[in-house]
Amino acid sequence: MQNPSQTPSAVDPPRALAAFEQLMLADARPGHPMTFFLECEVEGPLCLDRLRRGVELAAARHPLLRSRVETRQGRAHWLPPDVQPVVELGSLEAWRPIDLERESGLRLVVLPATAAPACFATAASSQPRHRVVMVAHHAALDGVAAGEFFGDLWACYHGHEPPPFATGGRRGAPDAAVSASDPKVERATIASNTWPFAIFRPRPLAKMRMTGGAVDSQLSAVAENLPSPFEAITLDRECTSRLRTVVAANRWSLNDAIVAAVIRAAGRWNEAAGGRTGNVRITLPVSLRPVGSRSSARNNLGYAFLDRTPRQYADRHELAASLAEASRWIVDTGAAAGFLKAAEVLARRPWLLRLITRLPICLSTAVVSTIGDPSRRMKAGVPKVDGLDAPADLVIRAIRGTPPLRPGTRAAIGATTYGGELTLSCLSSAGHSADASRAAARAFLASIAEELQAFLL
Repeated sequence: MQNPSQTPSAVDPPRALAAFEQLMLADARPGHPMTFFLECEVEGPLCLDRLRRGVELAAARHPLLRSRVETRQGRAHWLPPDVQPVVELGSLEAWRPIDLERESGLRLVVLPATAAPACFATAASSQPRHRVVMVAHHAALDGVAAGEFFGDLWACYHGHEPPPFATGGRRGAPDAAVSASDPKVERATIASNTWPFAIFRPRPLAKMRMTGGAVDSQLSAVAENLPSPFEAITLDRECTSRLRTVVAANRWSLNDAIVAAVIRAAGRWNEAAGGRTGNVRITLPVSLRPVGSRSSARNNLGYAFLDRTPRQYADRHELAASLAEASRWIVDTGAAAGFLKAAEVLARRPWLLRLITRLPICLSTAVVSTIGDPSRRMKAGVPKVDGLDAPADLVIRAIRGTPPLRPGTRAAIGATTYGGELTLSCLSSAGHSADASRAAARAFLASIAEELQAFLL
């Protein structure tokens, strides 16, 4: 195994943060840190010392995860690597926001899995279970990079060398640093990416009304004291397989069905909150990596925005079909990269970028990040048990996670498929307290699951 000190750095600091990195840094604030979560639930005798050593070895390949941020001449810069990601035992303190000026953009939290997320089918086992949760700052990496880091970690935990980086094949879209140089083109780019926000006013998810704990009684399988900011619900293999059959028969993707379910669940939620039907906008993170590429951790995302009126989401099958058509257009045209071009222009004036992130408007009703099967990006090269990754004496039983949550966007949904099961996770601020927001997350997930099951009828 290569010693971390012998691994060359891929960063030539100080380096100014790229536009999207600046955006993620500027968008963070108390109560809404720009952090996301990716979690592996493992079964077996987890060794903390071995896990910490695996993190150290894996981080040697990822300079940004060992770097801090410093502002120089009004611009944030990455400094030479001088920190390490840490592993902490679960507590409220472990969920604190990440301060990139003082620490790594990645933290691992280890929790005993005393209460599993709500699940349509839960396998019984006498083996101990733990949740290894990655808390990651979006300025340092995205969900794809997080999955790749987990792969490096579990490879090191098992005693393997992580797979080499790869440049990949055909490029799907421009890189994050690409922008137009012609001022006229720049103005047109900004306009093309901001006009939907001006003419389409999405309705935020209504604040949850607590009515004698009725919502909690419907989801009694979830423990009230689970020390985690997000909630999750899992469809068993049979249900997931049937859903895949339906989407394939209709030439949709699983993501199309999930986004349709979230849109309709949001519409139902607002209507139940007092007849507040309205437009729904979904922010959809889109990876801009070349096909087959693997590199050190970074953020390489664009955003697409899917807007639907109540009339357009009245019929779930017509909605899913329209989303499938929109998704194909986004992929074919590389439209998600347009968001980065606009961000590149704004990032030339950091004060303006910060000002825009503080506008008191609802930019979207929800964020939906469909990661797919993270184990395909992990490439840990470890043995398999019933199709599940099994590093050393462990078996990874589940993988789940959520994107960050902005003010005004009161639901962030993460979708993962692993071991033939679809898991939906939710981070929510649709409550008047932390407990109420967690109850709202559970209720919203239940509504989304109902919508997905309706596709099977």
